[in-house]
Formats: sequence, C-alpha cells, structure tokens
Amino acid sequence: MKFLTGRQSRPIGTTLLAAGLAAGIGLTQSTHASVAIPFVSLDWSASGTDHQNTYLMHQDSDTHWYDNSSNAWVFEGGDTSSAWGLSWNMTAGDVLGTTTGDAGISQFINANLAVTNNSDSFQTFSGLVTFLLPKEFVGGTLMNGSVSASVQDVFGDGAEIRSVDNLPIYQSYIDGNPIQALFESDFSLTATNGETVSESATFGISSPMVGPDALVSISLMLNFELSPYDTANVVGTYEIASMIPAPGALPLLAAMALGFTSRRRRQ
Repeated sequence: MKFLTGRQSRPIGTTLLAAGLAAGIGLTQSTHASVAIPFVSLDWSASGTDHQNTYLMHQDSDTHWYDNSSNAWVFEGGDTSSAWGLSWNMTAGDVLGTTTGDAGISQFINANLAVTNNSDSFQTFSGLVTFLLPKEFVGGTLMNGSVSASVQDVFGDGAEIRSVDNLPIYQSYIDGNPIQALFESDFSLTATNGETVSESATFGISSPMVGPDALVSISLMLNFELSPYDTANVVGTYEIASMIPAPGALPLLAAMALGFTSRRRRQ
C-alpha cells in the first residue's frame, strides 16, 4: 500500500513537532492545573475511498478530558463516509501525571480504533498514532506494548480481519524508526455464525524490552484489511520509560508493567 510505505519512511516525529510548535500546542494548558494537553495525532487512511486525513486529538475529537485515575488525557471521536465508519478512544500521558514536567519517567499511548466496512469488498484501513514527547529520554529506554483485535460477523456470512501488503497489524516507533511488530504479515482472524472473535499479543509486559533514546515522539501503526459489511476493533498500546530513572522514581519504574496492564484492561 503506497500510503503506508510512504508514512513509514518519513521522520514521523519531526514533521509533527514542527506542526505542533507552529500551532503553539506544546504551550496549551487545560483547565486542569499544571497539566498540558499532549499533542496526539491520527493519520488515517481507507482504501475504499482513497481517503487520507490527519486528525489532531485536541481539535478533532468530540470530547477530551484529563483522567486523574490514570494520569492521562482521554480523547473520543470519530468520522464516517459512505464506505466506512471510524471511532476512536485514545489515552496519552505519563506515570506521574505531569506531561509538562521533567519528573515523569514513563510515557504511553493507547489507541482504540473501531472500524466498520460499509462497502461490498475488502478494504484496507490504517491509523498512525503519534504522541510528541514532553521530555527527552536519553540513555536508553525500557518499553512494552500490546495489540488486540476483534472482528464481528454482522450478517452471519463470515467476517475476517487480516494483515495486508506484508506489513504487521501493529508496528511501534521511536522518533519515526520502527521498533517492534506484532501480528505479523500472515495474521488472520475469522468469525462465523454471527459471532465476535478476538486475539491479542504483547511484548515487554513482564520483562520490559530495552530500546533506544527517545527524543521527539513515540508512535504506533495499526494496519489491517477488513471484510465487507463487517466491524472490527483494534487496540494498540505502547509505553516507554527511562532506562536510568530519576532519584526516587525506582518504585514507579518497578510498577510500570502492572500499571500498563491495568490501563490496557480498561479499554
């Protein structure tokens, strides 16, 4: 798919950073004291209508708010066309709830995309979710992530969600560079008899994966093909933490996997 190939070759974070600074996003404050609205974007593509669009979560979501229980911003919204329907629920933030400060040791994004194929043929859908980091992570990172997919056989004639163009359904990035893939190029999930089926995969949950410095952004790509007149839900999560935590932050770093799992279950 040409759109996806082009997206993957771009310096993702750099492009969005320029846009964010130009719009003054990094300085935008919410009504919640001392917590800035993070810059989160969704680059969306649907093959059935050759549709491409970029949604800025703080502008294009139907609603957004700060969730004190998870120390994260929540964004809910969607878009529709004659060929497809899309809704999103995203969260982005950090362990300490200070997305403007240097104290946070962990940053995460959680993207839940619900898609309906309203056309009479398979369609390819992709969503590139990018979160501009409020601080640099120098000296290496620790990472974890997950993906889950479900597909519903709406009319009882069979439904399928599958990988396409030799690309994984889930791909994470740091500063535009690919890091970890899940649901590789031969993945397929099928539902029959009006049922809904699901499957999930993770990395670094019980033992965080070592990663590179993160200076600008973290991103995740959700890319899949969906059968006609059916509905799918794909959830991707990605979290990074400092390899060398700040003084006093070790207990939080040790609890990173536990907190991540809790956030994933709430979606």
